[in-house]
Amino acid sequence: MIAIDLNISVIVPAYNAEAAIERCIHSIQDQTLQPVEIIVVDDGSTDSTLAIVTELADADHRIKVVSQANAGVSAARNLALDYCSGDYILFVDSDDWIHREALYRLSYPLATGEAELSRMQYQMVENTTNVAANARIRPRVYQSFADLEAIQRAFLGGDEPCYLWLFLFPAQLLDGRRFDISLAWMEDVVFLAPILFEVHSIAILDYCGYFYFQNPVGATSSPRHMIRNIVTQTNILLEIDNIVSSYSTSTHLRSSIISDRLLAFGRYIVSCVANDRLSIEELQIVHATLSKDQIYFRYFQLSGVSSFSVVGLLLDMVVKGRERSFLVYCRFLAMAYRFRHQIRTVVQRSSEHFIRTRARRLLLQNGS
Repeated sequence: MIAIDLNISVIVPAYNAEAAIERCIHSIQDQTLQPVEIIVVDDGSTDSTLAIVTELADADHRIKVVSQANAGVSAARNLALDYCSGDYILFVDSDDWIHREALYRLSYPLATGEAELSRMQYQMVENTTNVAANARIRPRVYQSFADLEAIQRAFLGGDEPCYLWLFLFPAQLLDGRRFDISLAWMEDVVFLAPILFEVHSIAILDYCGYFYFQNPVGATSSPRHMIRNIVTQTNILLEIDNIVSSYSTSTHLRSSIISDRLLAFGRYIVSCVANDRLSIEELQIVHATLSKDQIYFRYFQLSGVSSFSVVGLLLDMVVKGRERSFLVYCRFLAMAYRFRHQIRTVVQRSSEHFIRTRARRLLLQNGS
């Protein structure tokens, strides 16, 4: 193992995380490349989170505990950035944990000068068993114009996960940047978008070093949050479009990113349907809200996928005539996953149970 000496700050925003915060912190403390500091921001927790991290800090001088009134994860991350002293920064969410070589492997391409930004892979888990990191370390480094444009489209369009906590950032790259606290969803994408245009090389590691704990009763799983996430999609599209337009003159890149983002949005709705996370009544609320949003439909027109309007198809399917529309909906799903040839079915039943069952099957077949 090549010796690497980088000063890394790890930021952990925490809200009511008493059940998982120790696991998270211990995974950071157990790194083969030790961080210079671990900054935990308690976001107004009402459980014992603050007491737990305070006790951990008493035993490890590297842990800095900062408290604020509940203001959300973006505000917590912004506060933590004010306290960072490391030359590199990694974000870890309090429910999650990292493999013990995560910092070392993320640092490798940066320390050797191969790349300006590095990113690892992640695994969704429901417990601490059956998780393993990929042992490969050699990164794929993207630095040519064509490569970087492909990466920009993949991350901003939604083909590749654009989660903040997968990246190791040079601190100078984040100097003066802050998260938009008005965004309750996909704030990662909006924060990362300008960075993806400003760096000249990105290393994508073939290594799973982040374990994302999927809590079935978490805040983002509730119907209220599902509806909020869907209806705020217009704001995200507008933010991404403005950022892309300010950095690139390529109309093709802009329209491709918007088109891909709309398809990713479609996959999100399909997932909600397949996993019983939204009722028909809640989908009608989504439709009623977005059908009045002219900006939203303008983006559909720009993207060239207007005939596959997610909202129109969804409402037609679940409200008007499910038998006719569900086949069209399957065609949309097939296009989104680029598996058109796999959809050769005639819908003969129209119950809500059938729709959900079929959606689950399609998601499974297409690797979601």
